[in-house]
Amino acid sequence: MAAKIRKGDKVVMLTGRDKGRTGEVFEVRPDAGTALVRGINMVKRHQKQTQAQEGGIISKEAPVQLSNIAYVGKDGKPTRVGFKILADGKKVRIAKRSGAEPASILTVGKRLRECGTFGCVIALSRMQRLVSRTAARLYGRGSPTFVLRMLA
Repeated sequence: MAAKIRKGDKVVMLTGRDKGRTGEVFEVRPDAGTALVRGINMVKRHQKQTQAQEGGIISKEAPVQLSNIAYVGKDGKPTRVGFKILADGKKVRIAKRSGAEPASILTVGKRLRECGTFGCVIALSRMQRLVSRTAARLYGRGSPTFVLRMLA
């Protein structure tokens, strides 16, 4: 089954101590049915000191059940996410409240690639991947042409 909540989506908490707070999903765990949302469900953990990391008490996000979060639409209200098959055969996610495809929702089935330097998500067609690879070779990974956020 296709994922209704994905990495990069803006979501709102529906239940719990963080009810009503919004955040961005930065990791989804479909096998466990959970997601990690930036700034939501924060817990304190005791960290042992290592060569790479300092020890002490750190705050980090704990997983949240997918049923307890909802996608935030363009109007800022929680909405359900559905799927729609376009005339050209593409399957896209849509917001049920507005019926439109929000700008942050990407086409299902497109190859997603993550830009390591800036953390931006890029949905690329085959030709766009070729152009971005060439630009990356010529100008480096931080070039404006490579960092563009291309949506389907």
